[in-house]
Amino acid sequence: MAIRSISFIINDGTENSVAAIRNVEYPTSITDLAVYKPIDVFHFDAQDADGNGNAGTGQPANGNLATWGDRSDNAGGTSNDLSATTSGGQEPNLDSNLLGGRSGLLFNGTTDSFNPPNDARLNTASYNEKSFATIFRTGASVAGIQVIYEQGAGTRGYQITIKDGFIYAAVWNNNEWSGGNQYKSINLGAVEPNTSYIVIANHDATAGALVDRVWTANINGGPITTLTSVDFQRAHSGGAEIGEEDGTIDPTSTSNADPAGTSPFGGVIAELVSWNNGLTSTDFTNIYGFLSDKWFNTPSVLSDIEVSPL
Repeated sequence: MAIRSISFIINDGTENSVAAIRNVEYPTSITDLAVYKPIDVFHFDAQDADGNGNAGTGQPANGNLATWGDRSDNAGGTSNDLSATTSGGQEPNLDSNLLGGRSGLLFNGTTDSFNPPNDARLNTASYNEKSFATIFRTGASVAGIQVIYEQGAGTRGYQITIKDGFIYAAVWNNNEWSGGNQYKSINLGAVEPNTSYIVIANHDATAGALVDRVWTANINGGPITTLTSVDFQRAHSGGAEIGEEDGTIDPTSTSNADPAGTSPFGGVIAELVSWNNGLTSTDFTNIYGFLSDKWFNTPSVLSDIEVSPL
C-alpha cells in the first residue's frame, strides 16, 4: 500500500483555518492480478466471468454458469487457458448483485462446483513456488467442512477450506516430505456466516535450507502466519476443484484421511487467482489492498476528519 496525504483548509471569508491533514492508503503496483506476478497459473473473476480479459464486454447473463473463463491468457499473464467447467446440474449461479452490486458466483452448498483442467502450470509438475488469493462470502452456515478451493488429493495438494466455523490454508505431502513436516495447515481464525473474506496463501521453497522453506497465509489483511520446513511440492494430478473436493484431506488432520462426501461450499466466490511465484509481505499488502478496494463496500477513507479541529 502507498500513502497519499490530503489536507483540508476552511476559509470563512476572512481567514483560513489551520490545515487538517490525513493520510489515505491505496493499493499500488497492481493494475491486473493476472499479470501482477511473472508466472500466472489461472485467474477467475466473476466480473469477467467469460474470461475474455475485459469486464466491460462479453459478461454472461445472470443465471447458471457452465464455464468460468480463465482470463489470465487473454489478460497477458500466460498462453495457457485453464477455464473451469462443470456438468449439468452442478452450475453455480452468476448474479451481478451478490456483493454490493458486484458480480459473484453463488455455490449452493450441495452440488455446485467448477473443475480447472490438469496442467503443468497447475498440478502435474513440481513446484518450489506457488501462491493463491481469493475473495469469498460465506453463506448462512459455516458448519462442517466446506472447500473453497483445492488441488491434489490425499497424498499431495493445497487447499483453502472452512471447517466448523474456522478457515484454513493447507499444503501437504505425505510421500516425499519427512515425518513431522508432511502436513502444514494454518488456522486463520473464525469466520462468521454471510461475511466476506480475503485469503492469501504462499508456498516458497526456494531457500537452500529446509527450515527456511515456508508456507504463509493471512486473512483480511491481518498478520501473516508462517510455517517452516515446507519442502517443494511434487506433481499432484488428483485434479483441482472450486467449491468442493474430489479427494483431499481434513485440514485439521495429520493423516491423509479423505473427508466423507465432497465437502461442498455454500456461499459466494468472487475471485480466485494463482501464481507459480512466491509472495513477499509487500505482495500480501498490495494484493489485499487491490482486492478490498475492488470488492468491499468500504474503500479507503479519511480517518476522523469530521472531528478534527479546524
